[in-house]
Amino acid sequence: MARQEFETKVENYGVQRNRILMFGINVGQVIKGHINEITKQEQELSEQRMKICRQCPLFTDSMGGICDSKKCYNTETNELSTYPKQGSICGCHCRLQAKTTLKNAKCVLNKW
Repeated sequence: MARQEFETKVENYGVQRNRILMFGINVGQVIKGHINEITKQEQELSEQRMKICRQCPLFTDSMGGICDSKKCYNTETNELSTYPKQGSICGCHCRLQAKTTLKNAKCVLNKW
C-alpha cells in the first residue's frame, strides 16, 4: 500500500470515527430528552421553550410539535420556503416535547 493511500485511509477512518462518536452523543441526547419528557423532568423549561416554538414558522403541530425539516426560514428576510435557499435555516426535525427538556439543547434559529 502506498503511503498516500494509507494516509487517506487513516484520514477517512478519523472522519468516520468522529461521525460515529457524534451520532452516539446525539442519540444519547435524544434518549435523555425522551426520558425527561416521560418522567416530567425540566417541565418548566420545556413549557417556556414550547411557548416560543409554537410561534415559530418552522413549527408543525404533529407528534406533539416538531421543528419541521421540510420548512426553511430566512431570519433576515422572513421568507419561509420548502427547500433550502441561501441564508435560510431548515428545521432540525426534532420532537420538541423531548428536545425542549434538555438544558444544553439549542434552537436552530437561536430562539432559546
